This record gives sequence, structure tokens and C-alpha cells, in this order.
Amino acid sequence: MKIILGICLLIFSFQSFSETNDALRRSNSLLRFIAKREGLRDFALSTAIGFRCDRYATDFKYQCNNTVEQMIKILDYTILLSKDNVPELVSSDIPESFVFVAFKTNFISLLSDSSTEKYLQGLQESLSEYAYTHDESKAINIWDYSVKFYGSEALAAKALSALFQDTSRMKLHLAYLEKAKIEGNAHFTHNKEKLSHVIDTINMILDYNEDDFGKIFYPKELQVELNRSIYHFYVPLYLSNTLESITKSKILAMTAPLMLTLTYEFVTSANDYTYVIKDPENITDVWKLRDIYGGYMGGMFGVQVASKARSFTYMQMSFEESTKLGVQNLLRYSVTP
Repeated sequence: MKIILGICLLIFSFQSFSETNDALRRSNSLLRFIAKREGLRDFALSTAIGFRCDRYATDFKYQCNNTVEQMIKILDYTILLSKDNVPELVSSDIPESFVFVAFKTNFISLLSDSSTEKYLQGLQESLSEYAYTHDESKAINIWDYSVKFYGSEALAAKALSALFQDTSRMKLHLAYLEKAKIEGNAHFTHNKEKLSHVIDTINMILDYNEDDFGKIFYPKELQVELNRSIYHFYVPLYLSNTLESITKSKILAMTAPLMLTLTYEFVTSANDYTYVIKDPENITDVWKLRDIYGGYMGGMFGVQVASKARSFTYMQMSFEESTKLGVQNLLRYSVTP
């Protein structure tokens, strides 16, 4: 899962701060300072997401902010900055780049578990058979496979959100393990290699036929069109499912991950930090809207109310008119407090 750490930066600085080379150096120093201090980092992230709670979840904004704080603990994330031996991530256009890895404890624990080898091996064999034969009758559904293997949707979501939080060819969560020099038990290295092979196979399938990947990577009952970035769905799914067990509230459990998704998508709507605090007037980019919809559907699915979700077409029309209307409609027609 990749989140721009600029979310943190502008809470402590002005938008114009990064407009000069000198300011860029200072902002990078501030970014490094924040990233290496867990308390500041969490405060900055919760504050940025909290702006959206205050703006959109007006009827329960205090509960929303409290749930966001709980969500950040569940995220269990860490940050590795570019100068920490990841030079390939440096960009001259933005403040210092970084690797953001979520569910760190779950991720390392899964890779250290002997049963993960069996899980990944079965997944690799099924995906490979489909990749090479393109036989629809042999197509595997990764959600159904995971639920069957782990015996529950909660455990399946936990595995998918941690293991497949970056299915791009960069595999940043695996790169993090190398750069951070994290070592595990006898199963750890073997499972890392298997996971890398599975992600390669996923990309092979996506490259061959992007139109059908939804049948393989998303729950069959959704019947919705989402982007190929599956972490946009499974991370909110796991977060909402876990938060519901804590808050006993479906609306709070699905709203907090939605605010996280919106914060990321809004911030990345601009090439600078214009939307760290404020939001774009409207959104018309279809790819970005599908990522938002993926996060929305993941949260709804995680609290077992996906059947009540608004359609993508309706959401698209709302966001094209105004961002405020788009978010309000997602909340208004989702679940009741």
C-alpha cells in the first residue's frame, strides 16, 4: 500500500514551502524528521484524515475521528525514506520519496508461517494454469480461494491485505524487507520468493487481459468494475472488518477506511500539496473514481453491507458534479449509524 507522505508534511508547513530548491531541502528534512518519529507521524496522518471526518461525517465526526485513530493503530505501518538505501525512489519533482508498508506485524508473521507456503503454492499453481491456458473453466477466484484456505473471510482479508498490498512490479513491501534487513525463520525467505512469483503471475494475467481480471481477483458477488490495483479494495476490506469488531458500528467501521482512501486520492489529484487540507471541487478522472469506488466497496464488503452500496455510475455522476456531493452520497446511502 503506497500513501504519499506529503499528507504529513503540509500539516506542519505552508503550500508554498516547496516552491524553491532551498525550501525543498528544508521540507525533505522535515519529512525525514516526521517519518522517523512514530508519534508525530501518526498525529499528522490522523489529522489529515480527520479533516475529512469533520467535513463529511458531520453527524458523527467525533466518533469518526476516534475510529481513525484506532484504524491507524491497525495499519501498523512503517516508512523507509529514499536515503535509507532506496535511491531508485528519489524524485526531483516531489519531496523525498519513501516506501510505505502497512500491516507490518501481520506481513512478517504470515511470511514466517509454514502454512503460507501451502497457500502461496496453491495460488501460484492455479494462477499459472490460467495464465498459460486462458481456459475460463480453470480460472481461480483469489477471494474464494483465500476464504476456503483460511476458513473465514476475516482471516482471508488479513492475508490478502498484508501479502498483496503492492501488486505492482516494484513490490515495495518486499523491497522494504530487503532494505530494512528484516530476517525471519526458515520459512521466511522461501515464502518471500513464492510471494514474488505469485505477484509476477498476477501481472502476467493483468497484462494479457485486463478486462477479465475482476473475475479472478475480486469477490464474485460484487459484479462491479474496479481497477487492477487490488490493494485499494482489500486494505479497506480488512480495516473495516477489523474495526467493526472493535467499534460494533458498521458506519464507523466503513467510514474511517473510506476517509483514508479519499485523503490519498484527493492529495494525489494535484502535483503539489494543494489538497492535503482542502479537497478538489470535483473529480472527473475515471481511473481515480474507480480507485475511490474500490475503497468504498472494500469497506462496505468488510462490514457485510455491499448489497446496499451505491452504483459506480451514480457515484461518478455525484463526484463530477461536486466532491462534497459525491462523498455525502456514499455515506448517506450506505449504512445507518
